[in-house]
Amino acid sequence: MIFDEFVSKADAGFLHLKRFLPCRIQFLPFALCPLLLACGGVPQTFYYTLAKAPITPVETTGNNHGTLAAVLGVEKFKAETIYEDDRLIYRESPVEVKYDHYRRWAARPAQLVTDEIIRQIDGKRLFKNVISVPSATHVDYILRGKILAFEEWDRGEQWFGKVAFKVELYEASSRRLVWRGDFDCETPAEKRLPVSVVQAISQSLHECVEELMLKLAEELKS
Repeated sequence: MIFDEFVSKADAGFLHLKRFLPCRIQFLPFALCPLLLACGGVPQTFYYTLAKAPITPVETTGNNHGTLAAVLGVEKFKAETIYEDDRLIYRESPVEVKYDHYRRWAARPAQLVTDEIIRQIDGKRLFKNVISVPSATHVDYILRGKILAFEEWDRGEQWFGKVAFKVELYEASSRRLVWRGDFDCETPAEKRLPVSVVQAISQSLHECVEELMLKLAEELKS
């Protein structure tokens, strides 16, 4: 923590040295390993999870009952191959992917995203109930999705947290496709620090799910 507070005040060059140094060390001659270990040992690995934004349930006053009389089942999201890893990803180019070997998600992105989508939709009280499927519990609709982006983007002096995914909604009884949609959001990080990027990714996901819920309500209440 003290080190992170220190680097938050450092210049961009020092920040990039802090990020890349652990990755470069592994390619140094083997003879230097004892010296490196004596100077500090193996770098510490940091683990991150999503920041959880507060949820305001839909209004249920007057003629607006808000909640749909249906149970939604959410399948565990799939992910593009590069996002199946638990290492944080950062980019400076659409064609190059970089992994931070010492900063990792506490769970795979697919699980984090699925859990957060269930939490937000359930907390919003948009459906009578929201559960993870497969399950023995009866569901009326099934939501499936795939992660298309879950990463840090570095553009000059600004870092961003980017999230993108696509979803499909099916009627459970008939397996009929009811609706599909794509969602994409990018949030600037407050500081050029990994923890700030994680917060930006969390905010991007929150906004994507907020938009998803609006689309679901429009589709199913029409």
